[in-house]
Parts: sequence; structure tokens; C-alpha cells
Amino acid sequence: MVLLAPVAAAALWRRPGPGCGRCAPACPPGGAAVPSRRGGRGLPGSRAPSSAGAGGAAAMRIEKCYFCSGPIYPGHGVVFVRNDCKIFRFCKSKCHKNFKKKRNPRKIRWTKAFRKAAGKELTVDNSFEFEKRRNEPVKYQRELWNKTVDAMKRVEEIKQKRQARFIMNRLKKNKELQKAEDIKEVKQNIHLLRAPHAGKPKQLEEKMVQKLQEDVDMEEAS
Repeated sequence: MVLLAPVAAAALWRRPGPGCGRCAPACPPGGAAVPSRRGGRGLPGSRAPSSAGAGGAAAMRIEKCYFCSGPIYPGHGVVFVRNDCKIFRFCKSKCHKNFKKKRNPRKIRWTKAFRKAAGKELTVDNSFEFEKRRNEPVKYQRELWNKTVDAMKRVEEIKQKRQARFIMNRLKKNKELQKAEDIKEVKQNIHLLRAPHAGKPKQLEEKMVQKLQEDVDMEEAS
């Protein structure tokens, strides 16, 4: 009985193959299996379905940290489930400790929430509409899957470019303000500066007088 337990568990998670009945053990050995609930790994004796898109890269769900909004990849982070069944995910122990101390992410300077609230990052854009969670069941179609993966890559590329442009425009405005402050400071303290040609006219005058004196001496000697 102990040896048959893993096989029975794998059979329960196996999808019916094409042309077979609803009996799971009757499926062929190479049939696809539903991934387990532990980060997408299949149970013993099963094979995970191929989730490669058009480019051949496997797709995976990347969660967001509840505190700092950082990415959480499969197999990483901490999950905390409250009594009301609300799920909190944290990318590292630092975020988990701050959450347990009941700190507000909008007041911690290194979080995404603070940067967006302070206007340091892009907050309103159409590219953010694609990333919203939608609990709508959609029938699986391979062509639709491939198009969706390509669209996600394109949307992410556009979002990165817009965020970089937003930051550059924000820094450009700061440079203009800094330049205006520098000009104002120079105007207020202009008396402390010495002109680069302030002493040159006097030096030229002394040289002219010396040259005239030499000419006069040469004429007298002749």
C-alpha cells in the first residue's frame, strides 16, 4: 500500500488523454499532468504541461510584494494569511518586519508606494491597465496564449521606456531650477568676484609708459 500511494496520487492529478474515457489511470504514460500547488512542479510520475510561448520561454506568475511592490519569483518570498483569509506576500524579511511593525509603505522612502506618492515615478498611464488582475475564466487556445505572451512583452517594453522618459523629464526640470538658483546666487554675491581683466589695463598702461621712456632715452643718446 505504501508503494502504490504515489502512483495513485499522480493518477488523480493526470488529465484524460485524447480518445480515452474519464478514468484517469487509463491515460497513456506520456500524457500531460496538472502542475501541483507547489510552485508548478508535478507530482511523482507526472509531467508538467509545456507552457512555452512563441519564443520558447516558459511563462511564470510573478507576484508583487505587499510592502515594497517588488517582484516575487516562484519559490521566493514569504506568504502571510490573515484570519479573514486576506493574503499578504513579501519579497524579503525586511518587508515582513516592517509590515509587522505596522509601518505605512507610503512613508518609507525606499518603497514604490512612496516614490509614486511623491511624484518620482510614473503613476497614470495606459500601460498599467494591462497588468490588472481579472478573474474571468478564458478557454485555452494556443494561438491566443502566444499572442498574449507577445503582447505582454511589448507592453512591458513600452512601459519601461515611458518610465525612463518620465524620470528624465523630472530631472531636466530640476536642472533648470538649479541653474536659476545658481544665477540668483551669482547676482547677489557679484561683489565678491573679481573680473578676469580687472588688472590688465593698468599693466598695459605701465608697459606703454616704459616703452615711451625707452624711446626717449634712445633719442637723447643719439
